[in-house]
Amino acid sequence: MANNALLIAGGGTGGHIYPGLAVAAEIRRRRPELPVCWAGSRAGLEARIVSRAGYPLHFIHSAGIAGKPWPKRLAAVLLVPVGLAQSVGVVMRTGARVVMGVGGYASGPVVLAARLLGRSTAILEQNAVPGATNRILAPLVDRVAVAFAATAARLPGRTVVTGNPVRDGFETRPDARRPGCLTVLVMGGSRGATGLNRAVVDLLPALAASGLAVRLIHQTGPADHVCVREAYERSGLDGEVVPYIEDMAAAYAAADLVICRAGATTIAELSAAGRAALLVPFPQATGSHQVENGRQLVSHGAAVMIQEAESGGGRLAQIVLDLLRDPARRRRMEEQARALGAPRAAAAVADLLLDLFDRRTRQRAAGNGRPS
Repeated sequence: MANNALLIAGGGTGGHIYPGLAVAAEIRRRRPELPVCWAGSRAGLEARIVSRAGYPLHFIHSAGIAGKPWPKRLAAVLLVPVGLAQSVGVVMRTGARVVMGVGGYASGPVVLAARLLGRSTAILEQNAVPGATNRILAPLVDRVAVAFAATAARLPGRTVVTGNPVRDGFETRPDARRPGCLTVLVMGGSRGATGLNRAVVDLLPALAASGLAVRLIHQTGPADHVCVREAYERSGLDGEVVPYIEDMAAAYAAADLVICRAGATTIAELSAAGRAALLVPFPQATGSHQVENGRQLVSHGAAVMIQEAESGGGRLAQIVLDLLRDPARRRRMEEQARALGAPRAAAAVADLLLDLFDRRTRQRAAGNGRPS
């Protein structure tokens, strides 16, 4: 097969998948004739999300090593040669001329396979603190796109600060907040977050007793959905409690305040939507990268951050109530968040990939004496 496709590799969580889909959509708009496909793991969210978005999806076996107990580390190490061999097959079968890794377990072997096969390669690092896989890949690939300027110094290679791509609609969705009612959006990422769910459940009595007209939209993840829904029913608060929110842009548009983790995609979406946030970073995040992500907003007055271990004893409730009772402060936070947005992030990453694609096209044409 002629090498004429773009392959995106990685996934696991929405934080890796949605930036890649934003870039894929940008490339599809510009060059509808260019095939775009995806490589990932059956265990990740990409198995459900990517095909639904209309991109062919190829699976490899892969698993994480960092932060795992030693039996799982050993199993992951044993999968490496299997995943690499499968990745070589995917790159060749798809005819990928350019391969971009977006993070997640499948990213490393597919990008490495592409490099070994002489294809053009790139990675996208969404976090302020780069992950282990991208630290290894950065010196090997042709381009490194990063969300934050502070990340560039941590990744050697041809690094470009692009911002973190977000899905369509966050900047353009009309404001949907309800007059006379404060809406709080709670989310712990695409899979939910038990620690955050518990902290917010503990907050419900204080909200109910505050005298404020408050409604909540709470993405729980599948594991905690039933118990969190029951807690809302006991509290008497108006709450839309769901395992997963499909139209996240609409949820942001309705929110006066967002209580959330500090994953890279969440940070980018808060900035794109221009929403005030209370960040509760995931305490087990590798390298404390969620804390570093959160600092990008906190340092500019766009968010407040509290550690999960410090959220008890009524402290979380006090912070939330203070923010809900201070609309002027929330407006300032929204303005600062919006100023930090990167509305051209998807276009900037697409520029890098299409430049690599066109360079390879010219090289092949010069070498063959004919167009590829």
